Amino acid sequence: MGLSSGANANLNGSATFLNCIASSSSNGNAKKLNTKTAKIEASSTANIRIQVDNSLEAKASNGGNITATN
Repeated sequence: MGLSSGANANLNGSATFLNCIASSSSNGNAKKLNTKTAKIEASSTANIRIQVDNSLEAKASNGGNITATN
């Protein structure tokens, strides 16, 4: 999933894998998505919230914010 330029996404349900790239003040909320593994990138004041059960690869830059729980 790609988010940019102030886009917002709310995800719920379940997934085996989530790949999310967010930039330019976008917001991705996947706290209600039961995810096994994820690869997440947030940059330029983007925000991503995620719940991951097993494995998380995360990268934040230029004011990007990632909040992860398990």
